[in-house]
Amino acid sequence: MKVNMQFFYLIVALFLTGCTHTQVWEKAGSNQQSFNLDSRECELFAQQVALQQSETGKRADPVFFNKVYTECLGAKGWRIKTNAAELDKEHVLEPVQQLAQSINSNSVKGFGQTITVPDSYRLVVNKQFQIGLTVIHQFFWKGEDSSFINILFQENKAAPFEQIPYPVSEPYMLYTSGEGEKALERLQWATFFGYIEPDWIMGTGAYYYASKKQRIIVAITKPLIQPTGEMVPNVTLSRDQFLEIEKFSDQWQIWLDQQFQQGPGRLKKFIKALNFGV
Repeated sequence: MKVNMQFFYLIVALFLTGCTHTQVWEKAGSNQQSFNLDSRECELFAQQVALQQSETGKRADPVFFNKVYTECLGAKGWRIKTNAAELDKEHVLEPVQQLAQSINSNSVKGFGQTITVPDSYRLVVNKQFQIGLTVIHQFFWKGEDSSFINILFQENKAAPFEQIPYPVSEPYMLYTSGEGEKALERLQWATFFGYIEPDWIMGTGAYYYASKKQRIIVAITKPLIQPTGEMVPNVTLSRDQFLEIEKFSDQWQIWLDQQFQQGPGRLKKFIKALNFGV
């Protein structure tokens, strides 16, 4: 159960401002030690997701960090002694228009794209919220194998998004990255891994740029097996871990290409095939 809850929010954010810790949290039957453990896991998760939600991917948004951190602790059963709804009211506004919609339990549609996750995943979050001029619609699925799929439709009404590679930040390390085969200008993905004591984690994340002010963020995370035998000096992953993350990366890279087949990338690929170059 500990592993499942730890990974529940590992795809949504990664940064902290500190003001969240001024609140008094409580949970029946728990103590300070258990809070410290849950708090650290939520900080790591909120820090990563907050970085992904920023306009450039280079600087985390403290408002979004605090929201994700609070929701993560809430998912673990912790509650603030004050009215949590009032704390969020200042920054979370109900937008007029929905960015995306759920077609069924495994498919969502938005920004001209339809995304379908495997049938073995169960939708546990479907909500839209607004922070300033940024509107986000989040869909979150939990898999039978302790993996998670997080999809966020994001629209910024003030400034365009920079078309940057999918960011990977500490405590994660980049395993491999690239562009989608069928949307070369629009789809950027990366596979990463990390060790958060006592667990190993692997994931694949992607940015899909639907327009200058609209993008879709996808993140899939799953526990990575513990290394077997002695670790080779200066080698980060054991052979068993390498084989597992290689299989994981290939699987989800193919899935991403299947989901995002629209856009000028198809034309670019065709021109390259004719050796005209671009």
